[in-house]
Amino acid sequence: MTNQPLLLTIDKQPAKELRKVIKTVETVRIKQVDRDQTWVAYIDVEKLIKEDHPARAIWELVGQLDLAGFLVNKSAMGDLPGRRNLSPQLLISLWLYAHSWGTGSAREIAELCGYHPAFQWLTGMKKVNYKSLSDFRTQHGAALETLFVQVLAVMDEANLIDLDLVTQDGTKIRAWASSDTYRREKTLKERLAQAEKLVEESRERGFEKDKTLRQVAAQRRGREERVERVKAAIAELDKVREGMNKGEQEEARVSYSDPEARIMKGSSSGYQSSYNVQLTTDAKNKVILAADVSNCASDAGELNPGLKQAKNNVGRDPKQVVIDAGYTTYANVLEMERGSIELYASIPNTAARDQKLRETQPVVTYGSNRFEFQPQKSATCPAGKMLKFAGRSSKDHEKYQAEESDCRICSQRVECCGIKKSKLVEINIGYHAMARMKAKMNTEEGQAIYRQRGAVAEFPNAWFKAKFNFRQTYLRGLDKVRMDARWHAIAYNVAQWSRLCWRPRFAT
Repeated sequence: MTNQPLLLTIDKQPAKELRKVIKTVETVRIKQVDRDQTWVAYIDVEKLIKEDHPARAIWELVGQLDLAGFLVNKSAMGDLPGRRNLSPQLLISLWLYAHSWGTGSAREIAELCGYHPAFQWLTGMKKVNYKSLSDFRTQHGAALETLFVQVLAVMDEANLIDLDLVTQDGTKIRAWASSDTYRREKTLKERLAQAEKLVEESRERGFEKDKTLRQVAAQRRGREERVERVKAAIAELDKVREGMNKGEQEEARVSYSDPEARIMKGSSSGYQSSYNVQLTTDAKNKVILAADVSNCASDAGELNPGLKQAKNNVGRDPKQVVIDAGYTTYANVLEMERGSIELYASIPNTAARDQKLRETQPVVTYGSNRFEFQPQKSATCPAGKMLKFAGRSSKDHEKYQAEESDCRICSQRVECCGIKKSKLVEINIGYHAMARMKAKMNTEEGQAIYRQRGAVAEFPNAWFKAKFNFRQTYLRGLDKVRMDARWHAIAYNVAQWSRLCWRPRFAT
């Protein structure tokens, strides 16, 4: 009996009451779901979403911008034949809303346009092909940069940017290439020969058997693209070898899936194939001023390019910039000191590195770390004698020479000078700038300014990964990944504009 489980839940009911319950349950009428039917519905597209919906904010902002750059080299011009082009305002709005929704797949966006109210409102209930969406995302690099700058101009005009304080920070995102795809040169050449053989087979007559023309074209295209990727991987090996010791160059590996990706250490996920996304953020409202991508794991070389890009985008230099220890090098500190931007930096802890050097290299009893260098181009030895500035030994190092008369009578001469008549030491030219930076960061003012870094720099990084789900790119190659990061940066800035300028209109 179907109602038996229900009877077991009735605790200590009299027989008469029990019969009433059974009778009541058996007579309950239930309306079943009927999906074997067709409905013709009247839909008011304008009422699919609320007045304060984020999709309306995106559509309104994008509609204010000059999108002519996205119409270059398009077909169906004037009276010429061809299908009409999709509106760039539509395609841009779809991608920006999709990123804000945590979607980065063109196929998924095309599916959402068929049933999701916000996407239906944006398209006016029309279908959008995923290929059109996919091509649009990566075919307009220059126009995308202009779009980024225009959005910043709108935000700057709304007083959302002041450039009093900015931060520079990087975050790693996974590449569209597994760590298992990294191979040495010998293996890559073997794979190239195999791929070229498959391309030749696809040109033979019997290849088309039992396949449609579309399937044949798609398979040929896939095999040809594979050949090009492996060739690019072999060419990329030279760049990888540049940063390796001569004895290690034979072990250089590159991914045959995405040659420009690199193995990097993530914050919590260990080593994996990644790209390094760099963001320059204004502290006032956490607006992203510049977004770039590097395939170098280190942040050290990204500070000045990021600040230069921010200046080009907004039209003026920031007053102060705060960075973490990954950017704090002699070269960066010295260059920033020579410029107009005030730098506040975390001083890296080199204790572990120094310990490793002591373990792997011969001990230098009287190395440069035993000498005190003064900003006035002089140095003092452990015995208290003065060394004079003696010029530069290279572009990045200064020399300091002791007097022979001082070293001749010194009790530490043998240990310090060896067979030489006097001591010569070298330091990096940024040593004095780093010393001044340490002194500045030890003040209460320096510490107070630096404490603002985390809330500003980490906010867009967290937004990218938690809200936009931008932990991995679906594109290959440095240029395309850079465009992917800028799409996300524009979506982020539009979301901040919506939060600060657009949504308050509906508060009353």
